[in-house]
Amino acid sequence: MGHSRSCNDHSKAPMPKPRDPPPHSPPPAPVAPPEQALVDAAVAASRPSVFRPVLTNEAWGCVGRDAECQWVDPMFAGPGWGGHLLMFEFPREGLARKMRKEVDRAVHDLQSSLVSLSRIQRGAIVRMAVDGLPLLT
Repeated sequence: MGHSRSCNDHSKAPMPKPRDPPPHSPPPAPVAPPEQALVDAAVAASRPSVFRPVLTNEAWGCVGRDAECQWVDPMFAGPGWGGHLLMFEFPREGLARKMRKEVDRAVHDLQSSLVSLSRIQRGAIVRMAVDGLPLLT
């Protein structure tokens, strides 16, 4: 019958050589913020409002920014995530004072209603928005 080795057998089995520690690598080089974070920082610095919108090269303009309401998990969104922007499509002929005040009221109503949304409701809204985006493949 052959000899089987048990855990308590202290026969002279070769000991594994200790491994050399990995060479010290320099810290990673700083990574430039993604474009989205740069744009968000620029919009934040301008403090957009209905009366001072941040206009795009098309008809759209940012009329508000909310960095307090978290729509998605910041770990998923990455560094530099700044909440959400309120966008408005400006008419070609400009915005009359009466309409500007209506848009301002709508912005305030929207902002105040967001605090009542649960995390699950916010997640559902984000999923609907993402599902509506064209596939980038």
